[in-house]
Amino acid sequence: MADYKEINMNATLDDLDFTTLEPGDYHYKVLGYEQEYFNGSEKLPPCNKIVVTVEIPFKGESGMETKTVKNNFYLCNKKGILMGLRRFFESTGVMPEKGKAKMDWDATKGKTGVCSVITNIGNNGNEFNNIDGFYSPSKAPTITSNDDVWEDYLNDDGFMDVTDGVGDLFDV
Repeated sequence: MADYKEINMNATLDDLDFTTLEPGDYHYKVLGYEQEYFNGSEKLPPCNKIVVTVEIPFKGESGMETKTVKNNFYLCNKKGILMGLRRFFESTGVMPEKGKAKMDWDATKGKTGVCSVITNIGNNGNEFNNIDGFYSPSKAPTITSNDDVWEDYLNDDGFMDVTDGVGDLFDV
């Protein structure tokens, strides 16, 4: 089942993530997806769309940080769009690189892969990141822009690391 947006009406500018990643190839983890409706444009007819949210770890000023990037998948019958969907599912390992398979959106949650990130300039002049494409595992680059933090990110269970001698803290 899809996750639906919960809007924070009390959000401030301080709550927004303005970090922009350098263009390059990055490891990512799928956080979830939302179903929406697209009203159409000059290039695309009205159709359903899926907005996938991925988290990309990177080395920031204070150590490992993460950036969330959303990617739109328009569910209409156009060849380039369908290939983009397939590449996403291949990248996460949910779909084999050859052959037919069902697009199981729920199965992508928590999966990882490699994507290409680009930087664009919005109408307001601010820079933002977009995902330019997803790599199937056999075509993914062996070196990515976030290799230095990827293993730490995967092993981060949310608990503080404790070094030897922790018992000394509790001895009186």
